[in-house]
Amino acid sequence: MTFLNFGILEIILVLVVMIIFLGPEQVVDMAGKFGRFIRKITRSEFWTTVRDTSKEIRNIPKTLVEETGLEESIQDIKQTTDELQGQLGEVQNELSKEASVQLEEFEKTKDDLDGAIQELRKRTKEE
Repeated sequence: MTFLNFGILEIILVLVVMIIFLGPEQVVDMAGKFGRFIRKITRSEFWTTVRDTSKEIRNIPKTLVEETGLEESIQDIKQTTDELQGQLGEVQNELSKEASVQLEEFEKTKDDLDGAIQELRKRTKEE
């Protein structure tokens, strides 16, 4: 967790140093002054302008997409991609089935050839 780019350990270190050098009573006064200062800054017109500008900058990509009509193009691209993935899945299934059929035929042919080789060996041993 950070506050104004200070981590918890840095904040604790600053508090300990403040207590050592200023004393407990003055630390409470300084904390009150710091709180009032932060409240004054965050309620100022400048801070409101900075916050609003920051929101506008973060929304620029979304605004550009909406104003240029790219949203429809993005949806079309997503739809086309989904369709292509579906077709690719179908082709993969068909190829897998065909490969299975070819493998079965190959195994059958291999078994037939093995049987023929064994038969030839038996005949050559008999002769």
